Amino acid sequence: MSAPAPRHSNPSAVAALLAVGVLGLGAVVATLTALVRCEQASNEVEKATPANTRAYQELTAAQRAELAEEPQWVDKPAGVLSIPIDRAMTLVVEDIRRDPAAATRAAAPKPSASAASATPPPAPPSSAPDAG
Repeated sequence: MSAPAPRHSNPSAVAALLAVGVLGLGAVVATLTALVRCEQASNEVEKATPANTRAYQELTAAQRAELAEEPQWVDKPAGVLSIPIDRAMTLVVEDIRRDPAAATRAAAPKPSASAASATPPPAPPSSAPDAG
């Protein structure tokens, strides 16, 4: 077998392919640059537009007014009173300073031995299916 004949490259064809590749790459870069600039301009327009904050301001004002309200009865017979949160926190701190033990609930009293023996233990839950 004989060796294949060496191929000779055509310099003008190589130059043409290189020119087409460079021009194509340039077109892609130019297109991407234009797209990025268009998106940036769109974002700048959005940032320059003032936001409508009226609803937020109204909500904030209503919440602040509710927090600053005078005390009012929620359930007078039960003795439940609604007071501003700052005042409630101040009252809790004052109570704890007066009596630190009041900050925790009292432990439930332990049943006496005679009361424990007189009361039968609760029946375990039935695991048998209902016949019905």
